[in-house]
Amino acid sequence: MTALRVSLAVGSYDRTRALFDGRVTAAGIDMTVLAIPSAETFVRMLRHEEFDVAEMSLAAFASLVAQGDDRFVGIPVFPSRMFRHRDIFVSAAAEITHPSHLVGKRVGIRRYHMTALVWQRGILSDEHGIRPQDIRWVSAGIEQAGSIPARVALRLPDGVRVEKVTDRTIDEMLLSGELDAGFLNFSPPSFRRGDDLIRRLYPDPRAVENQYWRRTGIFPIMHLVVLSRRLYDRAPWVAQSLLHAFEEAKDLARAELLHTGGTSPSMLPFFHLDAEDALRAAGGAFWPSGVTANRTTLETLLRYAAEQGVTERTVTVDEMFAPSAVELSGWEGTVDSALREPDHDRVWD
Repeated sequence: MTALRVSLAVGSYDRTRALFDGRVTAAGIDMTVLAIPSAETFVRMLRHEEFDVAEMSLAAFASLVAQGDDRFVGIPVFPSRMFRHRDIFVSAAAEITHPSHLVGKRVGIRRYHMTALVWQRGILSDEHGIRPQDIRWVSAGIEQAGSIPARVALRLPDGVRVEKVTDRTIDEMLLSGELDAGFLNFSPPSFRRGDDLIRRLYPDPRAVENQYWRRTGIFPIMHLVVLSRRLYDRAPWVAQSLLHAFEEAKDLARAELLHTGGTSPSMLPFFHLDAEDALRAAGGAFWPSGVTANRTTLETLLRYAAEQGVTERTVTVDEMFAPSAVELSGWEGTVDSALREPDHDRVWD
């Protein structure tokens, strides 16, 4: 039997590392794993379909599904999750001390449709009644000036306006007071240098995010994994094989968080205590795969995307994922039989 040759582009994270170093393999697949930054992967996949399997922005993929673009098929593997309260920054000159003070303000963003921003706007809407129409959005680079092209076609809802600035950065405009706030996906350079003209909206983001997690059960999903449609239509069993491989790699990473033989894999001084706290808070549901365990989180993101005009309609969770890989299941027999078919011996490149 000849294994399928498949290219996979995904970030090099603790939960994917075993795929890179060969400790975990996917049954029936000869996989070339490429460590590529997620932003680059998204562009190369969306514009050129360069990979057989790739990490993908959850909001961008939902937008494609809403538009009827079926070039990709999702599997419920989530390489990136992150709370986003921490990434809302304000200019000290704006005197913003509560989320309600953002109404009517000028707020910097990179792209309107970014998954991180969908979560930030959605949480503000649910918890403080602030709609996208209530804020004056300004699109610019965070630390490099220039145009920020959209990854997918976008139709803004009535009343939402996005001004584009290409000659200054969000960091510069926060420092000067031209922007009142920034809804970002990483901290601006002046904040990292300790400039007190930029601060977080939430002074204690860990406490706010912990409270949100415990109250809602949501650990926000940023990215999923998608297969090219041509690969899935030829070999639907690949989705289940990959789901198992990602799960095994993630389980190894989780074990290594606490069992490192007396040493630490991280330079962070309280790494082990932080890991214990996170695992205790999540119980057995830490970083789950599959649709069932993530349905509430996914439905919340898809609702936010529709409310904000990131998707043209409300996409359902079941539209997002391959029917053959909604959950982990037995599949070895399917792999063996499929690999005996001559059509499946080809190289996918």
